[in-house]
Amino acid sequence: MDLDNEIKILKDNIRELQSQLGQAHTRIGELMSEKSVSNEEVIQQKQFIQELTGEISRVDSQLTKKIETIIDEVPQVLDSKPSRPKLNNPNENYTSVDKEGNIVLLKE
Repeated sequence: MDLDNEIKILKDNIRELQSQLGQAHTRIGELMSEKSVSNEEVIQQKQFIQELTGEISRVDSQLTKKIETIIDEVPQVLDSKPSRPKLNNPNENYTSVDKEGNIVLLKE
């Protein structure tokens, strides 16, 4: 190969590399702007999450208060044996069933 052809090939290679370098700089600029936009979006999302967290806490405390209010309004009932009604007739008796299944008369 002669010297003029080598110089021409090298000049073409330099132009191609310069073109690639320019494209790389352009792409870097695009990525930097996208990064800035992405960072802003991340900050906005973090703020939104903080707002939601605050709202959830507020609603949770309101819900807890309402549940406590409803629980407090429920009458306190003792789980006890009900009292027996008075028998009108002296010949009446209370009955029960023992463990063997026999009917037992109870005293008043």
